Amino acid sequence: MRGSDGRSGGLFSYVRLEARVPERHPLRTIREIANAALAGLGAEIEIWFNDNAQAAAIAMKPADEQPVS
Repeated sequence: MRGSDGRSGGLFSYVRLEARVPERHPLRTIREIANAALAGLGAEIEIWFNDNAQAAAIAMKPADEQPVS
């Protein structure tokens, strides 16, 4: 997912997720690597989205609202 990696801390759980994963667990390293990789792709994803958003919006319209080509 894109966006901030913030935690709401509460939904249906009384224990923070950070407290469930030990400090030296490999998942923490994997999370750091994944976040860094996704942050580096942000600009490319934004370009792709901007280029494809209009086509996607047109494709999602009902057939009777499709532009005639």
